[in-house]
Amino acid sequence: MKKNILITGASGIVASELISNLLKFTDYRIFAASRHNAGYEAPVYNILNEQIERCLQENEFDCLIHCAYPRNVSETQWASGLDFGITVLFLARKYNVKRIVHVSSQSIYGWKRNIPAVEGDTIVLNNPYGTGKYCTELIVKQIFADRLYTNVRLATVIGERTEERVPNKFIHHLIDGDDLNIQGGGQIFSFLDARDAGEALCKLIVSEKEDWCEIYNVGTEEYYSLLEIAEMCLSISKAYGNRTSKVLVHPADFTLNNRMDCSLFHRDFNWKAKHKLNETIEDIYQSYLRA
Repeated sequence: MKKNILITGASGIVASELISNLLKFTDYRIFAASRHNAGYEAPVYNILNEQIERCLQENEFDCLIHCAYPRNVSETQWASGLDFGITVLFLARKYNVKRIVHVSSQSIYGWKRNIPAVEGDTIVLNNPYGTGKYCTELIVKQIFADRLYTNVRLATVIGERTEERVPNKFIHHLIDGDDLNIQGGGQIFSFLDARDAGEALCKLIVSEKEDWCEIYNVGTEEYYSLLEIAEMCLSISKAYGNRTSKVLVHPADFTLNNRMDCSLFHRDFNWKAKHKLNETIEDIYQSYLRA
């Protein structure tokens, strides 16, 4: 008998990659929940957010993967987004969903790390996004203590649809023939390809492991300075014919480091990220040229 899986935030980049991976397995029925019809084709079941409770009433669910979360929204939208996210968790509790995966974020460790963050490090909340993620983690811990759950703190995800990320912005400037003006240059970034994020979550869900850690960091061992990323983007741009753009560095004293230690997830699930940043950047570059 197939196991039912409910994925919230199903139109997002991470959820879409997760669904693509789960479709390789025939023993799951996938319900994709979103504010609007996410547009998946059969065998995925598209449901609207307001249909979640009825869906939980009518079906027994093995796992909830909670990806829904407000981001890049106005100040007035934070409350409604958090209200929805927390309501889904209590519904999962009410209707006895067996396993809970809450997709959280590396941002709750703050930005000024001397060494890669590990799961037990002090929480540093710098913005509404991280604060909401951590509060949701606390709720998950409280209401699912009697069943299998985990909070997956994803590294900074990057892909074709992550327009707010530094590499994506660099690529747009380079396609337009502009120079790359960077402040400082020593800031440290570690990006996780969205395809790797989806694969890692799938690996967690389909595993037969009967116990999960409360928290897992999921990311990559790769990291680069802002200057190195700019130069990487410029090099790829030159390969596609850009002969005029340059990297211009402006002195600034910025501290940023978003690296994580992901050895715990690797130990438990024998998984590591596959995509190198230069490959991801070139894929994004090609997608923007086609647009």
